[in-house]
Amino acid sequence: MGNAEQKNGSVAPSEIEKCIDAFKDSFQHVTHQDMIDLTVPQSFEFSLPSYISYAKYALSKDEHLAQMRAKIVPIRLKEDVFWTKYFYKLQEFKNQAQKATSPKPAEVKKKKSSKKEESESELKSNEKRDDIFELVLQKPSVWLYQIPAKLWKGRNNKAEEWNILNPLWCGRMRIIAYEKGMKLKIQFLEPSGTIYLESVEIPLDKIDDTDNPMHHYFDAYGVADSSRYFVIWVETPGPKKVRVPFGFGMRERQDAFDIR
Repeated sequence: MGNAEQKNGSVAPSEIEKCIDAFKDSFQHVTHQDMIDLTVPQSFEFSLPSYISYAKYALSKDEHLAQMRAKIVPIRLKEDVFWTKYFYKLQEFKNQAQKATSPKPAEVKKKKSSKKEESESELKSNEKRDDIFELVLQKPSVWLYQIPAKLWKGRNNKAEEWNILNPLWCGRMRIIAYEKGMKLKIQFLEPSGTIYLESVEIPLDKIDDTDNPMHHYFDAYGVADSSRYFVIWVETPGPKKVRVPFGFGMRERQDAFDIR
């Protein structure tokens, strides 16, 4: 989910709002009983506070949805359960549409291994390694900010300069460990479980303020004006890997203490 672009003085719809508009007609065929009977898998992550603006948008755009909610909330379903089912159904519609339009994979003749293939093989190996991890910590709702270069101040960053009331993204965050707990990553996840953004690899054996400053990977004390905001580094895609700083924060001080 990226920043909304400005057009003619108005804010362009987000990807979720586009999805709501695109599958509004498909949702017309979902009955009240279908909604009540719908089973959402535990793997589907959803937090209503993070999606409240999208829920309001959906109600304003879909009269059928508004009528359904009025009928079954809270008599048959709790508010958060209703919206969990709705956004899961929306995800189902999106997946079905993508599957229907995806081209069938073409057969490829065998050929000698190239540097590109070796690189892809290494990438798949890394992805497989990342599938085997230990969950260290997760928080259901954090705010993510991209820190412009002109605002970067090393260990004297100020969260108030990030426009903290307008985060780049909001959602679930988790910290995972792998390679026998010697390396960490901080990941920011969409409700579907897909990774929106993740930090560079954080090697615990190299975090040393003297020889290899901690803020080259993750800085638990990189924000001068708040204990609830942190700095991570993200590697840009492409052949030339460039590390850029991102900030993230949360409402509760206890959550921030857990991370630190």
